Amino acid sequence: MNGTRGPLTAVLAMLAALTMAAPASAAPEDAYERLRIASELEYRCGKLAWLEQNWLNVAGNEAFDRSSAKAAFDKAADRAAERKRHREGIVQRAGQLDCSGEGERYLLDGLQAAWVSAGVRFAFVTQRARLAAQGKPALDLTPEERQLAELFGGLLRRTFGQQLQAFEQQVGQRLQAMAAERPEGTLSVYEMLYGSGQLLDDVRFMRAIEGPGYVAREVPLGDGSATTQLSPPDGAAPKAAADAGGLPRAVLVSDVSRFNIRVDRDKWVEAHGFVSLGADDALYVVAIAPDAATLPATVRAVLDADKGPPVEGTRVTGPCPGTLCFRFPRSGYDRQAKLAGVLQHRAFITARPENQLTKDKREAISAFLTRIEEARRKLATP
Repeated sequence: MNGTRGPLTAVLAMLAALTMAAPASAAPEDAYERLRIASELEYRCGKLAWLEQNWLNVAGNEAFDRSSAKAAFDKAADRAAERKRHREGIVQRAGQLDCSGEGERYLLDGLQAAWVSAGVRFAFVTQRARLAAQGKPALDLTPEERQLAELFGGLLRRTFGQQLQAFEQQVGQRLQAMAAERPEGTLSVYEMLYGSGQLLDDVRFMRAIEGPGYVAREVPLGDGSATTQLSPPDGAAPKAAADAGGLPRAVLVSDVSRFNIRVDRDKWVEAHGFVSLGADDALYVVAIAPDAATLPATVRAVLDADKGPPVEGTRVTGPCPGTLCFRFPRSGYDRQAKLAGVLQHRAFITARPENQLTKDKREAISAFLTRIEEARRKLATP
């Protein structure tokens, strides 16, 4: 897995002995604001890999509870206005920085925080394996999860090299600080399972998209959140892959979520999936299954809503950043949305003949229509 395309990664490895041992640069902002500025700056600079961008955002979220922004938010009479004011301040400060010089210092601080945040989750993964070996099999990793853990472990070794021990010490310090913040003085099993799942999900996603050569980038949305943009292999034109029967440049309009593919009446295959808007204005439902051999030869994808007729997708035969990709033209999903008056579609993948989603929602993933217009604007940007 090549999760470190960003040019700053080599700099981080060279400076690891310093950055892992020293606090972030002195600055008037607190840690949360520095990380948010770094995220905003990175959208413009493009120096980090997707994994690093993603975990930089996670690290920023983790720092919020200890920030001046949270204190101001808690006191504000109009919290929405306070959130907007703070967001505008972050964007303005990031806009004053170049991608080198002082701006690069923000990016390096953000990169350090991102890797430590991911390293904490990797520590959860290894702890699960250790506890399973000590007689707690419910915490054990699946064979696929062990493969993903090995991939990420190799990525850490390549990134940090001789400074890996310094990095591990920083991760240990962060784990101790997290435990000290808990009333019980220790981290819960839930935190271990949830945190390890976050990391494994991201590694699974990266492995799936890199196989056919897709490149992922975090892009900001208008509400201050971010989503992932996928670009087709080899710098192809945004719509070229669609012309070849594959998934074109696309922006995710749902999270990457865990769901189940219905194989038979009482049998499901666990998978991960997401819904994206393509540069050709079609919705694409993508499933990532641990083992494609467990899927039947004939599988269908259906968009369903509380009202209106369900819409069936067409299987993508060209490049696909997953195990299965299905295309839904705009004429289908727009018509359904207008008829149903819904804010989201539910997509499900099944080998069964039913077109309606049953009461058992375990096989469903969602596309949020409120994000589609913003995704269209992102796709229109060169």
